[in-house]
Amino acid sequence: MRSRSFHVVTALAFILSVASEAVAQDVDAHVLTAMDCSQNGSNCKYWEPVGYDPQMKYPLVIYLHGAGESGTTNGHLQNFAGLLTSFLTQDTGRPKDPVFVMAPQCNCNLDTEKWVNWPWGMGAYSMAAIPESAALIQVRTEIDALRGRYNIDPDRLYVVGVSMGGFGAWDMIARHPDIFAAGSHAVGGGAPDAAPMMKNMASWPFHNADDGAVPVSGDREMFAALAKAGSRPTYTEGDSGGHTDGGNSGNPNFMPWLYAQRRGVPATSPPDMQFSPEGGQVSSPVTITLSSSFGGTIHYTTDLTIPSANSGTLYNGPITLTSSAVVIAVATGSGQSVFHAAPFKVGDSPLPAGAELMDGPVPSPPPPPATGGATGAKRRSKTGGMPGNPAAAAGGAGNSTSGSGGSSGQPRPSSGTGAATATIPSGR
Repeated sequence: MRSRSFHVVTALAFILSVASEAVAQDVDAHVLTAMDCSQNGSNCKYWEPVGYDPQMKYPLVIYLHGAGESGTTNGHLQNFAGLLTSFLTQDTGRPKDPVFVMAPQCNCNLDTEKWVNWPWGMGAYSMAAIPESAALIQVRTEIDALRGRYNIDPDRLYVVGVSMGGFGAWDMIARHPDIFAAGSHAVGGGAPDAAPMMKNMASWPFHNADDGAVPVSGDREMFAALAKAGSRPTYTEGDSGGHTDGGNSGNPNFMPWLYAQRRGVPATSPPDMQFSPEGGQVSSPVTITLSSSFGGTIHYTTDLTIPSANSGTLYNGPITLTSSAVVIAVATGSGQSVFHAAPFKVGDSPLPAGAELMDGPVPSPPPPPATGGATGAKRRSKTGGMPGNPAAAAGGAGNSTSGSGGSSGQPRPSSGTGAATATIPSGR
């Protein structure tokens, strides 16, 4: 009898073990390979690049999820929006490129707290009227803990976000332009009154014109304010698509553009809408070539108005500036409009009021103390996800060299085409 019971229990244990393995295989590899970077009782996960070498500096991408992924149960890992899957492989769950990826989770009571404590339906907001949220302050604590544990390049911290996270990404780079190199914001909104402080910041928001959940005006106003302040923003607006990530997760030029940006170095433009030269102090006169990789029709302005498919000057060939101006251009076609702007200081003539060139390289902040706060989870046996040649360049048109703020001798992340455009979970 005992022998029979033993065999029954053993068989049951085997069945449960097999079932458990089957369930584990069904769980996203991203969740299985996530490591812990929680601080002060929060929930924060990160992914370490394959073959991490402490003698090398690595970029860090911070992903801010939407409202529907709030809580404490890894909903931001299970319910992916397109942006996060752009950086991680589906088969191994590790970063596609030699970068660290962090995904903090906002344990928000959405009635009283968000990444940015502002109603989404109202679009843009005033930073002067809204203090930084406790949730984003917590994220900075988690960033510092990870930087204390790993060799993270202080010139290559990038923030990306979707919906509620799009608001959060705008807010983080606006309040801390001395920390971050670039931000990308999908279907969110920001604070136009912060634009003068962000002229050194690279930004590329995405939104759809028919978004019925978060007004497209929020990202439109941010682009216009940054252009008029002398920044070099890019903005992609889809003709349709509703409340989705706006297309950056499926744009093959997005990740090469992101990885090319450096803290305190003028932003580069993606091939989607590109200037040559990119702007800045130039001789008098200067000839500028505008181009679009998807073959859109280009219109431009030099009077600080925002061009469209039906306004501005139709681009038929290189344009020549004899005095300083902010050039704003849009390429329209293929169901989208891609905007870009850059200031051109021609000789001694002044730029328009409010527009300024960047101040120059930003001093490097002191490294955070080694806290050990980013607790590494048990390593998985899975490998892969990083290119076989870690020194592979980002590739794609529009990538810049490391610039005055870059890290010499550091391998560039490789490019990736990203995932298909994802619908944002309900609740934004």
